[in-house]
Parts: sequence; structure tokens; C-alpha cells
Amino acid sequence: MSEQRLVIDARMHAHSGIGTYLRHSVPAVAERLPGVRFELLHCPGAPLPTELARLGTAVPWNVAPLSAHELFARPPVDAGSLWWSPHFNVPLRWRGRLLVTLHDLLPVIR
Repeated sequence: MSEQRLVIDARMHAHSGIGTYLRHSVPAVAERLPGVRFELLHCPGAPLPTELARLGTAVPWNVAPLSAHELFARPPVDAGSLWWSPHFNVPLRWRGRLLVTLHDLLPVIR
């Protein structure tokens, strides 16, 4: 059986909303999935905070989150992993499985 891997796009870890979500939810998920290898994407100029860095492998990706370039860039991880995007856009060139978090849907349903 192959190793289970979860790629987490943590490039927005320093932001207020999504960053807070990442810093609190990712450690809780890691605690419940001890057999899963975590790969955390981050911008090279913004290293991961300790509470995230200790959970797995930090993978630098020099692509600005929420940019047009991100949509077409090739992610630096294996497509055999599950990609967890805590924000709304996912690179179009990703060919693996996806887990996307949707925030703030209240304005849409009103």
C-alpha cells in the first residue's frame, strides 16, 4: 500500500482569516491522521510558523497565492497526493485529488 500524502497550500499562513484557519485547523487534522505524510507549501520569503513546520515537510513554492500566475503554474509536488486548498483557487495544472475549503458563503446565499 502506498504512503498517504496530504499537500496543504499554506502560503497564506500569515494572513488574518485564512492564516488563522490554517494555524488552528492543520494541527488538529494532523493529530487525527498520524499515518499521513504532510507536505506544506509556503512562499520562500515566508517560512512556516513552528506549529505548522513541525507537522511535515515544508515545500517552497515561489508563486504568489491568489495570482493569475498561480492558475497556470505547475505545483512542486506529486499529483498522487491529495491537495487541500484553504482558499478558493487551485492551480489548473493540478491533476490529483482535491479538498477545497469554502469560506464566507453567507453573502452568496442571501
